[in-house]
Amino acid sequence: MLEESRRSKLESRLKEVFSDYRELAGGKNYRYHHLRSSRKYAVKLIETVDEEVDEKAVEIAALFHDIGRSEDIKDGYLDPIKAHEGHAETGERIVEEHIGDLVGGKTPGKSKASDRKPSLGARINRRQNCPRL
Repeated sequence: MLEESRRSKLESRLKEVFSDYRELAGGKNYRYHHLRSSRKYAVKLIETVDEEVDEKAVEIAALFHDIGRSEDIKDGYLDPIKAHEGHAETGERIVEEHIGDLVGGKTPGKSKASDRKPSLGARINRRQNCPRL
């Protein structure tokens, strides 16, 4: 499981990205609260699995599974229906910019495309044998 200080830093990054906007059907800062809840449920699910699981990877993936939606916030508003298409691929591409320094990757900020291969998102997916949806 993630150490409290690391989890807190990761959640702070989420709050920076997903605050000060409104979301259809979710209201103010909905996505931030959704992602925190997703992590809590993921931790509970880990406890039910009889196989070896990289718990930290699952927690981080749960926290940042919607990071791609951050690029769809326009004028303080996010429509999750319109923004749904492609957010997983966008998230896989940009997650390292947001948290790479906290999980052993690059420091936050833009980097060249060649520096992002394979992305942090892709590495987490590979470690957990996650199918591409």
